[in-house]
Amino acid sequence: DQEVWANSADVDALFNAYAAYAGLDARRFKVDMLSDEVHDRVSADQRKGTSLGVKNTPTLFINKQEVDPKRLNPTALHEEIDAALKHPSS
Repeated sequence: DQEVWANSADVDALFNAYAAYAGLDARRFKVDMLSDEVHDRVSADQRKGTSLGVKNTPTLFINKQEVDPKRLNPTALHEEIDAALKHPSS
């Protein structure tokens, strides 16, 4: 639902609803969403992704090579994995 939440006027309420739907402790989820620890972790993950060349999500790497976003489907991924197994990178 990335398109939904990316355009949401109240993303916090939407994420809280997702958390409740997923069976999470809604109170704990709200507290964690506002915590410095979670903020720092998300920021660190963003920096790491940027340093690896991640431009969008989802991004998948096989043997340190980005998989073409057009190939992010079960059939193509099986082909990518099979090829990587036959020709592993050094």
